[in-house]
Amino acid sequence: MHDIATSASALQDPSNPVDGAVDNLEKVYDIAKMIAPAVVFFDEGDALAPKRSGTGGNPSDKLTNKFLNLIDGETPLHKVFTVLTTNRLDILDPALIRSKRLKVLEIKGLLKKGDILQIVDNALADIPLSADLTTDSIVEAAKGVSNTPADYAAFVEKARALRNTEYEVISRLRQIRHDSIKTRENFIKFNFKTLMGILEAWDDKNQIKTVVRGTPDRFLEHYEAVLKILEPIQQPEDYPMVASHLKSARHEISESPTKKGKVVLDEFLEAELSQEPQVRFIIGVGANDVTGVLLPIATSLTYSLSSEKVMVTGAVSSSSSAGAQMEMAVQMTQQSAHEALTMVKNYLQDMDPKVSAARLLGEFLDKYTIHHQLLSASYSVGGPSAGYALAINTLSALMHIPVYNDFGITGAPWTKGVKRGEVGGSVIIGGQRKKTEKVLMYLRRMYMPLKNYLDLEKEFLVNYWTQDKDILGVTHFGDLVPEVICLDPEYEQVLQDLIFIRIRYKLDKYQGKRPLDNL
Repeated sequence: MHDIATSASALQDPSNPVDGAVDNLEKVYDIAKMIAPAVVFFDEGDALAPKRSGTGGNPSDKLTNKFLNLIDGETPLHKVFTVLTTNRLDILDPALIRSKRLKVLEIKGLLKKGDILQIVDNALADIPLSADLTTDSIVEAAKGVSNTPADYAAFVEKARALRNTEYEVISRLRQIRHDSIKTRENFIKFNFKTLMGILEAWDDKNQIKTVVRGTPDRFLEHYEAVLKILEPIQQPEDYPMVASHLKSARHEISESPTKKGKVVLDEFLEAELSQEPQVRFIIGVGANDVTGVLLPIATSLTYSLSSEKVMVTGAVSSSSSAGAQMEMAVQMTQQSAHEALTMVKNYLQDMDPKVSAARLLGEFLDKYTIHHQLLSASYSVGGPSAGYALAINTLSALMHIPVYNDFGITGAPWTKGVKRGEVGGSVIIGGQRKKTEKVLMYLRRMYMPLKNYLDLEKEFLVNYWTQDKDILGVTHFGDLVPEVICLDPEYEQVLQDLIFIRIRYKLDKYQGKRPLDNL
């Protein structure tokens, strides 16, 4: 097997900027055909085949069209394989994936905890840590702003750089002791933020930190007192990395435009998920082209304002593009909400066939409307597949039963088939792997339709089992209800024991071990 490695930038011809790259791309495939079997490898794939403009007038459209024609044109490629890499799947022309011309294989930071710890350990090298800091706590601090191996390494490097800079400032602060007042004023003025960071890291007893906070002038007034506090720091090893360095590193990384919106929502979710089990509040999951999205959904019963018995609204409603995208998600979720109510009716009917659940619910809802509110406006999701989540919320609101807060749900609901084994018509939404990754970043359990579950690779599942996290496929709404409702502490203990046993059993089975008799 021969290989040809190139990139969009390497194809460019300065003498013919528009058509030169198109001609060179064709030559690459001519050579590949001659030496077949061959692999043509393109780096910077998003520059080779970017999304084409709506009008077709963009110069890069020619290159994208030529690439599409070469890999799936009238003359099929024989024993010539194409590999394209990119970290911007969202700006590739969708025709590459939609038509199955290329199969998407995502390589991302889905690592076992041990792998992440090793990456962080390597990045720390010989940096000393404070007594209250461990590799585990650094990994926890990096979560939310770090997803890939490179992200974790960059997070540690940012914290290292902050610590190293502070040590250099401490050394310089001593050196200016005998300089003029003006020199010291200028130094403190231009390094005031760093100096306050040093006191945040070192002055844990607040001996001087609160006194000098405010202006450089106050810092200068207490210059000698600051030096006395910093006196133990004589060598680099005397100044360890501390929690404040991690906090500052997280803040700086999260302020980047690509991270800011994500971190805002993630922190909101962490706050919400730290609460006790609640009535009518659940985490559904959506997905766009490149990532999974946690979607908090709050449900309430309101007095009827119209003939509609089910209503869905979004967190925002405006003329902005974000508002328009949220309105689209609301409209697409409305259908799932109606199906969710039907599923709850079927579930209640199955509990006592002699009672008409439809009539009872109809009479009850004569005065009420079930109102679902999507609480996220930070992401644009084309219609969250939150059918099961809406059904759980509906049941919780109607029966006033609390729901646990350690799980996520995806998948459109089945509205037919009220008995075990009777699976009715449903829409199975894709992207379950991305959704699972997003959910299990925060939560312990993930539920999805069995058909979606069976599409997940064993290695993917094992990675989470080893982290004491579980993914379960369900075929019937009745199977899901006992897993998520919160009755009393005794029931909760039984459920937690069951989750542990299931994970242990599946791990033993995968590793070829005979499960223990008590399992």
